[in-house]
Amino acid sequence: METEYKIDIESLDGIEDEISNSDDRYNLDELSGNGGFFTNAFISNPKNDQPEVVAMKMALVDVTNSTNLNRILGKKDYYSKGKHIVRNMFSFSELINRVVSMPDFDERLARGDASLVSELTRWGDTWGEKESDGANMMSFFSKYCLYQNYIIYGRDDYSIYDSVVKDNIGKYLTDEEVKKLFPGIKIRTTKKFPDETSAQGHAVALRIEKWKKTYNYEAFNDLMTKILEMRGIPTDSDKRYRRKLDLLVWHRGRLSAPQKS
Repeated sequence: METEYKIDIESLDGIEDEISNSDDRYNLDELSGNGGFFTNAFISNPKNDQPEVVAMKMALVDVTNSTNLNRILGKKDYYSKGKHIVRNMFSFSELINRVVSMPDFDERLARGDASLVSELTRWGDTWGEKESDGANMMSFFSKYCLYQNYIIYGRDDYSIYDSVVKDNIGKYLTDEEVKKLFPGIKIRTTKKFPDETSAQGHAVALRIEKWKKTYNYEAFNDLMTKILEMRGIPTDSDKRYRRKLDLLVWHRGRLSAPQKS
């Protein structure tokens, strides 16, 4: 199965202008190129060794990306899908102190260490009855590390994980690419996913979701790199094609998503 969804240099080079010219409120200052507050906040405060600085940068990432930290913070006692979830108190201060207390955080960030995100992803393995009851911070920390990696250090080592990218990246791959990237994967059409494109996208999303549940950000980041390499697209830092790839899939995935009434 070939795909109508395109990942090529032309589409990647044009995605920032496409987003900037849209009316999407997620048109971040990072795309404007005018040295605005978002970019300057990171350039002016490159290190992550002061609590007030880390707090400011985390708040910027949360607000501009709608990562909804407030849904995770605090004590949780609720039912989900018939299951009673109880979590201990989880505070903003804990997130800040976790980063500040890592003596090699900035060194690892500067060299694009993907395992840094994996380590920060896992929170609260003693909350509830099993590890899955804890908070999974992969989406937030992939963003936190990415922005600093390319704004401060001029690199392009991280890809943003979020549900839109997870649910849509499979639509951009051919059958052969999926087989190479996900050996043994089964593509099955269902009532909810009635055609090959949607069924393939769903199957790939399930594989990626497993990486999230096992705190394996490295596997996701490696996937995005391999997709670029399969298309002959350079992964040099100055081209920023890794960042442009998740922007492309995220933006067009949002546009194609069913609108809520």
